[in-house]
Amino acid sequence: MKKTVILGLAITIIACFATSCDVIPTDEYLTPVINGDDTTTTTTTRNILIEEFTGQRCQNCPKAHAEINKLQTLYGDKIIAIGIHAGFYAMPVAGYTADYRTVEGNAIHDYFGLTSYPKGVLNRTAYGSTFITDYTEWEEKVEDMIDDIATATITASKNFDTETQQLTVNIETNVKGTEAVTAGLCAFVVESGIVSPQANGEEIIEDYVHNHVLRSSFNRAWGKPINGLGKDNKSYSMTWNNEWVYDNCNIVIYIYNITSKDILQVIEI
Repeated sequence: MKKTVILGLAITIIACFATSCDVIPTDEYLTPVINGDDTTTTTTTRNILIEEFTGQRCQNCPKAHAEINKLQTLYGDKIIAIGIHAGFYAMPVAGYTADYRTVEGNAIHDYFGLTSYPKGVLNRTAYGSTFITDYTEWEEKVEDMIDDIATATITASKNFDTETQQLTVNIETNVKGTEAVTAGLCAFVVESGIVSPQANGEEIIEDYVHNHVLRSSFNRAWGKPINGLGKDNKSYSMTWNNEWVYDNCNIVIYIYNITSKDILQVIEI
């Protein structure tokens, strides 16, 4: 259903002016396992979305990539990550020519007000006045929410037409409860197994494997409204970008409360 993913990004020497950076051993990055499942249905517990804000020039970001790998090893498919390359350290420069930034990623990054990296947002849960968490906090916060009961379910399938180069995703949602919420539905393409340089402390890893990289959205950064109580069905299509490797790509789909931003449920197919 989903592949184990770990994303990598880096920081130039300019970028680590105020922090001390540890080098992460290369055996902590794993090659993603790719599979071809086309359908997924959520279970009764809520999966956890980690929106990871990262960059290829961010010297500390491989620590966060390793933390996501650890959490996915511990909890399997319940941990779903989107690597959002945005901000200063995601900007291409000499030696880091890849550009993984997206319009959608920039919008989400700016909304949450990121100013340092690596950071993450977990199921868009607010902690006091902020949604932003440090990667060193993720394990504890995941433990706190891993058994949360889902208030929505998602069933989805995807189809790729090789002649028209159209990727279509069909989604059925079901928001539970006694009162309607203002609900939105988002669907994003993420890609793993992308090889390009990544800063890691004072080291540059030329053949770093970037995983769960946000590539594009079917329905923009904040998605589209859906029924806030009961079932709804949506279908979205996009023209495939041939720079992406289809077999390395998945679709992350989530329902969220538009008012609070809280993730009601998330899946990956």
